[in-house]
Amino acid sequence: MSAPGVNELVPFVLLISTIGALVTARFAWQRREQPGAAWLALVELVAALWTGFDLFNYLAEFPSIEVLLKCSSWALILFVGFAFFRFTCIYTRRERWWELVRAPVVFLIVANLLVMVTNSYHHLLWPGVRWVDLGFARVPWLESGPAFFWIFRPTAYGLPLAGVIVLILGTAGSQTFYLRHIVLLTTSVVIPIAVNFFLNSPTTPNIDVTPVTVVLVVAAFALSTLHFGLLDVRPVARSLLLEQLDDGVVVLDAEERVVDLNPAAERLLRHEHRHAGMAAGEAMSFWDQVKTRLDGAESPAIEIDLANEAGTVVEVTCSSIRDESGDQFGRVIVLHDVTASVRLVRELDAYAETVARDLKSPLAEVVRSIEEVQQTNKRLSGESTEHLRAAERVCGRMTATVDALLCFAQLRTQDEIAVERLDMSKVVDAALQRLSAAIAASRAEIVVPEQWPVAVGHPIWVEEIWTNYISNAIKYGGSPPRVEVGASPDGAGARRFWVRDNGPGLNEQQRSRLFTEFTRLEPRRSEGHGLGLSIVQRIVEKLGGGVGCDSKPGEGSTFWFTLSA
Repeated sequence: MSAPGVNELVPFVLLISTIGALVTARFAWQRREQPGAAWLALVELVAALWTGFDLFNYLAEFPSIEVLLKCSSWALILFVGFAFFRFTCIYTRRERWWELVRAPVVFLIVANLLVMVTNSYHHLLWPGVRWVDLGFARVPWLESGPAFFWIFRPTAYGLPLAGVIVLILGTAGSQTFYLRHIVLLTTSVVIPIAVNFFLNSPTTPNIDVTPVTVVLVVAAFALSTLHFGLLDVRPVARSLLLEQLDDGVVVLDAEERVVDLNPAAERLLRHEHRHAGMAAGEAMSFWDQVKTRLDGAESPAIEIDLANEAGTVVEVTCSSIRDESGDQFGRVIVLHDVTASVRLVRELDAYAETVARDLKSPLAEVVRSIEEVQQTNKRLSGESTEHLRAAERVCGRMTATVDALLCFAQLRTQDEIAVERLDMSKVVDAALQRLSAAIAASRAEIVVPEQWPVAVGHPIWVEEIWTNYISNAIKYGGSPPRVEVGASPDGAGARRFWVRDNGPGLNEQQRSRLFTEFTRLEPRRSEGHGLGLSIVQRIVEKLGGGVGCDSKPGEGSTFWFTLSA
């Protein structure tokens, strides 16, 4: 196709570009509530005016108006760069940067406009107008004066390039998804600048394709940005994600060396010279303790006393970093300062223990006084004797409740648990001895195996588990209750111990509430305070096991716990 034939396609391209820019401008304006969308709409609208003015010059034959529109298009070039720069400051949350450069940017825009408006007096920007004959149309071409090189071109190129710099600096450290989007943004800006710089000579007239490239790349960017909602979910730069966090963050590589750590981590670890490249054990004295708790990809949160002058206690969590194929290539350690809450809990535990012990002493005195009255006064009536026994039972229940509360508080404060190989037969016998009165009163049948498997644990605590489970089986079993206890394997290196009753069973909703503190499923049949099963759960978790219940309505219940073998 001949060159004139190609030139004749220019008006059609400008028409399509103008319509496309107006459509995308409307699309962006409809989403103007999103941060930066209004400025995107302005970029598209100005680009549409730019291509529209060029289209008019190709189609019309009004020389004076064509020259005016050509001059006006230079002002539109400035506004496109200005609107893009303003958008980037909003998109990257760098409004403070805009406040710093607002005055010089406005000054440059005003200076360029003043030079344009007064050009007829000094001819520094446009010394003259030349008409280019394309065969099918004559279009004006503005000759470039000194002000073009001194003021206009630096401003026209500088504003969009400044926007590119804001994008790069403002999104450094963002997720890969956003980094790809930033590449698209920067490419969208660089392409029209490169086209204008290399293809359009300020002295030799030719067809200016810059407005078409501006419309195409900005339209593609606007549609992708608004379609994927990237103006609602903007990238978070590293300075916002890590530098300003109150929690310490330490990043390790596959060799357990420190890759990065934020200021909060430096503050919590109390060492100004901790830096990237250090071994994890050197940067964090407690790393070996954390490493032993690692379980696969994640580790449970553990409390670490940093043993410094401030008595800092941190909650440490460790998560794996994996690539797209799922291979681990590092870890992220998060340090959360829990000093204040730990101190408060310790103070409350100490207070609760003091109050509980203060309550037990007068209760013991009341029980002793009741026993003395019963033993020394033989002339008490049957009714008086029954009242004393009732009072003694109430005191016994209150003492049991205080003991449960003490046990509950002590379980939370004890970190190191001494475990040993258990003689489960003796432990179960001790629990049955404690429940002998309840067994006799209910005429319960207790079925115990002849042999028990080996397990390790804390004998007194495990006895408490059996006592709680068996007493519940007696209390909520059938009439008379039949209680069967036993054990079975539970995977490699574990044993499951269980208590089965012949009661009415539990539904799914009831089972979900079993191990919740201060919960009683049948308050009218229970004299406790709903702490028994929650204490069992805490004991077993301290011993490294688990608890549960298997039950169906009408089929009884089986309560179980696991211990290491």
